[in-house]
Amino acid sequence: MTYLDPLDAIWLDAARRLGWRVVRDDAVFASWDGAGTLTICTEAGFDPDDCLAQMILHEICHAIVQAPGGLERPDWGLENIDGRDLEREYDCHRLQAALTAPHGLRDVLQPTTEHRSFYLALPDDPFEKVSRETFFRARQEPWHSVLQDALAATSALARAVADRAPSTIWDRWVDRSLSVEDCRECGACCHRGFHRVEVEADEDIPGTITDDFGRHLPRPDGVCVHLEERGNTCRIYERRPRSCRDLEIGGSACREARRRAYKPGP
Repeated sequence: MTYLDPLDAIWLDAARRLGWRVVRDDAVFASWDGAGTLTICTEAGFDPDDCLAQMILHEICHAIVQAPGGLERPDWGLENIDGRDLEREYDCHRLQAALTAPHGLRDVLQPTTEHRSFYLALPDDPFEKVSRETFFRARQEPWHSVLQDALAATSALARAVADRAPSTIWDRWVDRSLSVEDCRECGACCHRGFHRVEVEADEDIPGTITDDFGRHLPRPDGVCVHLEERGNTCRIYERRPRSCRDLEIGGSACREARRRAYKPGP
């Protein structure tokens, strides 16, 4: 019996459910033979923040964009030596971002090729730009069930390891289950989660002080001066600093605050 990485297991199973065979060979980066075999290089050919899961997901997105005819053609019928199929490549990236975002995995499973900058610049709702036929095809079987099962399992894995794996791809996971109500139960960002709340020069925030660290709100004993004693609510919520407004619920800064506030130590 041999070890199989849990994330690899999730996406190898997704490929199997689609009837695909996945083999590893460093002779190529990723290649589809048009007859059911997907060849992907070994980890030696990956960027440090890439993984087999992302590679399989990306090829599934190519398959959806190119279906039905592309499934029977090598490399989905795409040519990458010129710009002929660049828009089809971009549609694949839009689809990948749109599918992963609801599960908090958009940045966890981001592509790492020369198209990464395009992917990172996509809008909050990439489906706005996905072609109509790709949009509907992604919601049909067998694609829909296979993808949603794999993405849900990956998100569950991320939930289990995100706080235990800082400075890895898991640190990019966004907990989509959190809400403002959860903030009122938590309050980590206002309780010892950060050393200070930065206040920018153009902001008129009550209680702001200026010292060697710049403009910020005092946090005696680690607690923000504007935090209500009960209920984890902010006295100046409508006027709160931009640094507070920009903190994403469930984002990396939110999770880091929770680690510091509730899991003291190294």
